[in-house]
Amino acid sequence: MHAVTTARLGLGSQVWHFVRHWLEMCVVMCVGGGILNGLLFLAGPALLGYPDLRQRSPVLAVLVSGLIYALPMVVWMRVRGMAWRPTLEMSGGVMTLAVVMIGVAWPASCRGAVCAGGRWVSVARRAG
Repeated sequence: MHAVTTARLGLGSQVWHFVRHWLEMCVVMCVGGGILNGLLFLAGPALLGYPDLRQRSPVLAVLVSGLIYALPMVVWMRVRGMAWRPTLEMSGGVMTLAVVMIGVAWPASCRGAVCAGGRWVSVARRAG
C-alpha cells in the first residue's frame, strides 16, 4: 500500500477561507432575506390588503422570518456545491433560533386561555 499525503493549508489560508465563507453567507442572508422580508411583510400585505402578519400573528411571523433567511442560505450553499447535510444543519440553526425567540417572547406576547401555561411560567420566572 502507498501512503497518501495531502497538503495542509496554512493558517492564513484557513482563516481567509472561513472569513470569505462567512461574508458570503452574511451577504446572501441579508440581501436575500431582506428582499423576501420586504415582499412578504411590507409590499405583499399592502398590495393585497391584508393586515400586518407581525401584529396579527407574531409567532407565525417569526417562523416565516426564519424560513425567509434560511431559504437564500440553502440555495447559496447548494450553488456553492455543499452537501445536503451541512446545508440542512446550517438552516436548522436559523430555524432553531426562531423557535428559541418564540419561546422567550411567548409569555409576554400571549393572550387568552391558550397561553395560560406560558403565563404561569412567566409568573414563576418573576417570582424566582
